[in-house]
Amino acid sequence: MREKLMWTSVVVYLLLKFVTDWVDGQIIYLEAQETAAVVDFSMRLLQLYSSNNIGKISVSLSNSLRSEADAEKYKDLRALLQLLSNLCSKDLVDFASEPIETYGTNISQVVYTGLHIVTPLITMDLLKYPKLCHSYFSLLSHMLEVYPEIIAQLNVEACNHILRTLDFGLHHQAIGLHLLGGLYTFGKRISLHADH
Repeated sequence: MREKLMWTSVVVYLLLKFVTDWVDGQIIYLEAQETAAVVDFSMRLLQLYSSNNIGKISVSLSNSLRSEADAEKYKDLRALLQLLSNLCSKDLVDFASEPIETYGTNISQVVYTGLHIVTPLITMDLLKYPKLCHSYFSLLSHMLEVYPEIIAQLNVEACNHILRTLDFGLHHQAIGLHLLGGLYTFGKRISLHADH
């Protein structure tokens, strides 16, 4: 039974890694309709992963981890965060002949939705592991810097979770320095929106 479970987690990670790497290499070259299909597939993958893994990555389990090598068991969460980061690249570089919004897809909304799906799996204890923590806060910092207006559209639960993780990040010096730029831009843009 234990061996079967181990192989299952390996296959899940390899699938997540394949999709993440494929999106990384191809997303900027896809036309809007193809991008919409990839984004839809990515969202379904995130939802499927979340529904099958809620509770499996728990605080009690994460407390038993003693080293970075043990934390590697959570590579799948990092792969999911990287998938969301790779989807963001479509907004930065896009060789498509028409905008993705033509097909009703908004990359920033998709990434925030993805964060809402993934963040319940990431506990405060798991954020103590450097690689996962860096992936999470890099994505969050980017989103706050580039798409601050989306925060106002989140539901209360999602917004509260992001605020709790930001508080955690600001109280841990190495993370806090990384977040300051994103938070500064976020605060500036929010104040500009409030003035209008």
